Amino acid sequence: MLNLNSAICVIVVTAFVTHGYGQDTLNEPKVKISGNGWSMVGEIMKGTSTAGNGEGSNLDHAWIQTSVLELGVKANVNNNTRLILDGWAQTDYTYELNSSLINKDFAADQKVSKINVGIHDAEGVYTMGGSDSRTFPFQIGVGIFPYKYNPDVRNLGEYLFRASAYPVYFVNWYDAAYYRLCGVRISSKPTDWFKFDGLLFSEMYQIPLRDYSVAGVATFNFFGKFLEIGCGVDLSRILSVNNSYTSPGYTSNSDINCYSKDSVGIDSLTGQIVYGNQKDYTFKSTKVELRFSIDAKSVIPLNIFGKEDLKIYAEYAILGLQNYATHNVTYPAFYDTISQRSPIMLGFNFPAFRMLDVVSFEIEYLKTPFLPGSYNVFLNQSPVPVTLQQQNLTLADTKWSLYAKKTLGAFALIGQLARDHFAPNNNQLTAQERADVLLGSRDWWWSMKVQYGF
Repeated sequence: MLNLNSAICVIVVTAFVTHGYGQDTLNEPKVKISGNGWSMVGEIMKGTSTAGNGEGSNLDHAWIQTSVLELGVKANVNNNTRLILDGWAQTDYTYELNSSLINKDFAADQKVSKINVGIHDAEGVYTMGGSDSRTFPFQIGVGIFPYKYNPDVRNLGEYLFRASAYPVYFVNWYDAAYYRLCGVRISSKPTDWFKFDGLLFSEMYQIPLRDYSVAGVATFNFFGKFLEIGCGVDLSRILSVNNSYTSPGYTSNSDINCYSKDSVGIDSLTGQIVYGNQKDYTFKSTKVELRFSIDAKSVIPLNIFGKEDLKIYAEYAILGLQNYATHNVTYPAFYDTISQRSPIMLGFNFPAFRMLDVVSFEIEYLKTPFLPGSYNVFLNQSPVPVTLQQQNLTLADTKWSLYAKKTLGAFALIGQLARDHFAPNNNQLTAQERADVLLGSRDWWWSMKVQYGF
């Protein structure tokens, strides 16, 4: 479903192509139709379902199936302007929760189809400067567009936009390590070694929706292709559409959103302490990321390696610079330690010697006492997390992913083994997975994907 901001973006303009995927030129056919279809099958070998209220239950040998069809049209209006509209349709065959099918043993493992349609790309870009990617000094784009600032990442990482700060949780789309933004992008690449993107966008996926954020992402290249260093900052929700959602304060259940208050006197009738100067948690945050990539084969004079071989890359993020110190409240301090909001990822591309496009291994470290999920966000409109102890859950400090891809003409084969931030769909609208299902050190899943594109 598209919100109002998304609809406005679609009406105003349609999409260009840079989006962080890599640029192409405007010297192409005036109108170009493209599309792709893919099907994925996979199995959660061992996991933990927390659908509904965050309480854990076994999720072992759960079969996952997804099929997607995308169709797009690109139009070069003139030498400076490109438009594109790209839509998609997706079908998921999702697992049933046993608790929803009491006394129905046969149906308990049957798949239920869920169909979604939407807009993948809808942006228009005006370019001033040269006619190819090496001479683009300035671009302005408006619309809905997938944005990827770390081209090496296959699964983990890309934290600046795919991760929430208060509370910490991750948006992880299968084989799509990017985030979809709705807003304005200003890009400049004045030299071969420096690129900058400025972004103003409205939130479409992480509640509360429609809040506006301002972000900047810079990329520096040194010694040719040997070393790339990047950094970014996201002033998340700097403009609130509805402040009662963004900074909710007191709820009907409790004052759990309050982290500090002062005693201002004694009630003469009840004798109880009266509190004032209340300070509350908020969904607003300032997120930062640092990253680097080293292409070792660029200094090895051999022609046996593929384009992605022998790359080492890493990303570090702080999801929320502000710590909260509690004062005169009964609840514990949820956000008093930055390290609990600072994931770090390291990746390496093994030599595939042109037999495969890429074989990458990524590992992530984050030590936190909280469930990486958004249950309180959805159920209580609260920016506080769910504690692991509260739900009797155990979370491994590391995530990992092994990814391989082979292109055969218009076809591509992709395989993945992972304990990542996967949160699959199920058939219950009122009990969706709002957190990682691969929590323990023995939890993992596998997947295979076949894709065709033109």
